Amino acid sequence: MTLNQKIYSLSRPMGGLHLARFVTKKHPKILMYHRISEREDCGRITVSQFEHHLNIIKKHFNPVPLSSLVSQNSKTCVKNNSVAITFDDGYYDFAEYAFPLLKANNIPATIFITTGFVNGDLWLWPDQIKYAIDNAARESISLEVLGGELMVAGNELQAWNILSDYCLTASENEKKSIIRKIFKNLGVDFPNSTPDSYRPLNWTQINNFISEGLEVGSHSVTHPILSKLSNNQLVRELQGSRQSIIENTGVYPKGFCFPNGMPDDFNERVKLAVKAAGYEYAVTAYPGPNPMGDRFAINRYPAQNDIESFEKSIYGLTMLAMKCQIVSDQIITRRGTNE
Repeated sequence: MTLNQKIYSLSRPMGGLHLARFVTKKHPKILMYHRISEREDCGRITVSQFEHHLNIIKKHFNPVPLSSLVSQNSKTCVKNNSVAITFDDGYYDFAEYAFPLLKANNIPATIFITTGFVNGDLWLWPDQIKYAIDNAARESISLEVLGGELMVAGNELQAWNILSDYCLTASENEKKSIIRKIFKNLGVDFPNSTPDSYRPLNWTQINNFISEGLEVGSHSVTHPILSKLSNNQLVRELQGSRQSIIENTGVYPKGFCFPNGMPDDFNERVKLAVKAAGYEYAVTAYPGPNPMGDRFAINRYPAQNDIESFEKSIYGLTMLAMKCQIVSDQIITRRGTNE
């Protein structure tokens, strides 16, 4: 059991969640969502789970637009127990399930859209791998990059994780080549158009949502790992997505969301390019003890489909565990130095 789990299991029955909320009231929580669905599905939050999340936020927290939170932080006047909701990519189910619930609860949100996806020029590469696995005509796959055979049948999620993790380390050209080989090895024809279950929002929907208060930011053009791009490629992804949003909505997006968003997926060169492209802030895909400490690497909590993980994030137990771990590491370091 991790420190975070221990704190949660011991404190929750004794009102520890609300104590943690009070202790961490100055620590804003920025939540990251991707997809909402009617039924349980890998990587998706169900409608009932999302509705439960919103009920907790509405009852116990102060929901604010992310751009307002960034502005408040720059003026050192962040409101207590602030929560900002964000969505990545721009899937159709945001219109079908998420936005109606956000609107009904009067809770603001920001969506970071992959403009090539919304334009219909592409569909996202992790979805391509999942589609190939879900429709596999063979039980296993053998790729040289894997160093052997990978069982797919009955092992779909692990297979997807292994293949996706490898693609994260590859260059853009290598990634495309690997995905073509995955389809071929599994005996699956690559679709001529985006499959219905992976389709994006369209600009008409996005404009309607903007008129009702939705904030829109950029998530690049093609969703690449930005740290692996050349300077020219990086500029095209950052400026191209921004210009597409401006042309299709009339909105000048303030925020940028790093594709994949983990520490290895961006660096100082990328952050400087984001700023130079005209964005005012950027968000990551992992939490941190000081989420607003770097305006161009704002930390977020991934919203998960089990209530325990959500409660630990939203009430502040995850942050307290991070703080405890930092103190523990410092003590160990000092001891090692003194020996």
